[in-house]
Amino acid sequence: MDADSAGTPELPYPGREVAADVGEINAVYRFGLQLRAAGEEQKAHVRYMRAIEPDSPGEPHVLGMLFAADGDWAEAEAWWRRAAELGNARAAFCLGAVLNERGETAEAEPWLRQAAEGNDPDGAGNYGVLLRDRGDLLEAETWFRRAVDAGNTHGAVLLGLLVRDRGDLDEAESLFRWAADAGDADAANNLGRLLADRGDLDEAESLFRRSAEAGNPVAADNLRNLRAARKRRWWRRH
Repeated sequence: MDADSAGTPELPYPGREVAADVGEINAVYRFGLQLRAAGEEQKAHVRYMRAIEPDSPGEPHVLGMLFAADGDWAEAEAWWRRAAELGNARAAFCLGAVLNERGETAEAEPWLRQAAEGNDPDGAGNYGVLLRDRGDLLEAETWFRRAVDAGNTHGAVLLGLLVRDRGDLDEAESLFRWAADAGDADAANNLGRLLADRGDLDEAESLFRRSAEAGNPVAADNLRNLRAARKRRWWRRH
């Protein structure tokens, strides 16, 4: 290698360009990074824009997720916004979730609503949370139910908490149990709490343990507290 070529960024290679041309999102992303490293910003931008067009064979929101995975949140947000503006429901959810997480609720709301109305189950659940937090429980319930209808276990947990708090314990149990059986650790913990309150301590302990083993710290605390309470009752009987 001569002195002039030392330090020159690697140019994109044909195989990745071919994959990018057919819409393979990982290839689009990596190829775009190589174009940018080679000083071809405009070409990279054109590639990215092509990837998020509505008729692209790829999934437009994934481009933003790839940037996010590399820690480039500003770039991720920019691409989620572009894809959402083109009507992609999943990108609208990702954008709304990021905005809501940093407290920009007013800007997040229309994106989360777009995601919810576009039948994104996470969008429906998160939009419902936004409505619930400002006191619109009836409308929140509508969106939680839509999330559940789409098979979203977190939506079932949210709906279960809402109906539990208004006293519909049978429906809450059914929702928590369905989501827990599908592997949702939060659902298992909430079902355990409901059963513990009813006196079904054996199943409650099993559910707390399952949730704790899945990494839920609240369930781990509940499991310790339940075991301690059962031990105290045993000592009082003896």
